[in-house]
Amino acid sequence: MRVYFLSLLPLLSPLCFSPARAAIPHIIQASDPIRPDETVLMTGDSFGDQPIVELAQIPADGEGPMDSTALFRNAPWQSVPLLQRSEDSLKFVIPRAWPQGI
Repeated sequence: MRVYFLSLLPLLSPLCFSPARAAIPHIIQASDPIRPDETVLMTGDSFGDQPIVELAQIPADGEGPMDSTALFRNAPWQSVPLLQRSEDSLKFVIPRAWPQGI
C-alpha cells in the first residue's frame, strides 16, 4: 500500500503548486504599533499587480471576547490609497481621523 501511495505523489504534486494557489496573498509582517496618520509597511508575498487595502477598526470597548465574524460583517471598511507597492510589500497610511485604539 505504501508503494502505491508514493507512486501517485509525483502525479498529484502539480496540483499543489498551481498558479491559482500561488496567487493567494500572504502577510508575513506589518508595522506595529501604528497610530492614526502613521505609515504602515506590510511585507508578504503574492500581493499582485493591483492590490487594494481596506481597513476596519476593532472596537475597543473591553466587553467580553471579540467575535471576529461579527467584526468582518458589521465593521465599516475603508479603502486607503497605496503610497508604494511591489509584489512583496505594500505601504499605506492609517487614516488621520481614526481614534487611537485597536
